[in-house]
Amino acid sequence: MITIYRDVVETGKPHAYDFYNEHHGKWTNMMIVKFLDGIVSVATDITEQKKAADLVEKNYEELRKSLKLKKKRI
Repeated sequence: MITIYRDVVETGKPHAYDFYNEHHGKWTNMMIVKFLDGIVSVATDITEQKKAADLVEKNYEELRKSLKLKKKRI
């Protein structure tokens, strides 16, 4: 983790990543950017976005399987 912060300071390129906190059961997006002589780190709770994306993917797969079965019957 320290290397990420060092790289942001040295290169000036922002860095973002998502991680899951098992203890709290939440997803977090971290955005780290260089600001003046240091960095700014912003944490955003994206748990609901992850849940919604998982639901969309699940529904898509169910629809795809349903259409595939329907084609086999025709």
